Amino acid sequence: MMEVLAMDMKSRGMFVSRQLSFHGCSFEMKRCQLTDEDQQLYDDAVNFWDALLCGLETSADETGRERGTVTRHYWGGHQSFFKQLLNSLKARFAIDESLKALDEGKCVVIGLVSTGEAKANEAADRALVAGRELEGEVSTPHEIARDVLEKHMPTTSTDGEVYPMAVELKQRLVAQLERIKMPGNALDMLVAQFGVSNIAEMTGRKWRFVTHADGTTRREPRAENGMSQDQVNLAEKAAFLNGRKPVAVISDAASSGISLHANPNPNPSASPNPNPNPNPNPNPNP
Repeated sequence: MMEVLAMDMKSRGMFVSRQLSFHGCSFEMKRCQLTDEDQQLYDDAVNFWDALLCGLETSADETGRERGTVTRHYWGGHQSFFKQLLNSLKARFAIDESLKALDEGKCVVIGLVSTGEAKANEAADRALVAGRELEGEVSTPHEIARDVLEKHMPTTSTDGEVYPMAVELKQRLVAQLERIKMPGNALDMLVAQFGVSNIAEMTGRKWRFVTHADGTTRREPRAENGMSQDQVNLAEKAAFLNGRKPVAVISDAASSGISLHANPNPNPSASPNPNPNPNPNPNPNP
């Protein structure tokens, strides 16, 4: 939507940009069709968050705490949860659209607002404390809901007295959350689909989940041999621009100063050389 807004403002003379041109650009809004399973997932999530709010208020009353103090983190977690849930649902649609584009000989650029790395790190740290390793990808929506439930739902009073009713209520909510089959993190879904050899990841995260040929999924660092995060992103950018990786994923954290250009030759058939540019970009239109 920001691209559409910028294009409209520029056409009205309200926005000046001597670096960007929208000549030949087109924008299309597509609706992501939810399956029956997706709709049921969303309904289950709504029911959980309704129950969680009631549970927070009930536990506050039971333990003698102020409702406002107990629920102050609820709406922030609620907003983050549904943002990540919708991102994960839309990632499936983006994968289908990307596969169609790749079949047509195009390259693909996917933009993400958030990578979900913070919650993945929390899950990894929790597993480390428990003396085990993560067995697979982390569901960011699940981690957000779990964080609000475990950290902000009291079961004791301010003087440390345990209230069995509050404990039982919290356990019921944990069981309700675990019954919901949450989707994985959107970025991890993209990496799992296309593979690290085909996707140029330009983000701020330091770790990612990689699925190997034997079917196992392991958490591995993005940087190798002491490379900095900026060097990793620049190397990924180069891999996309020279055509070695046909899919690029870019987040806000890595978007500053990065440009991903299409083939500048408007009419390849006009020259015997299909790509006469002295610095060709073999990627077709992204």
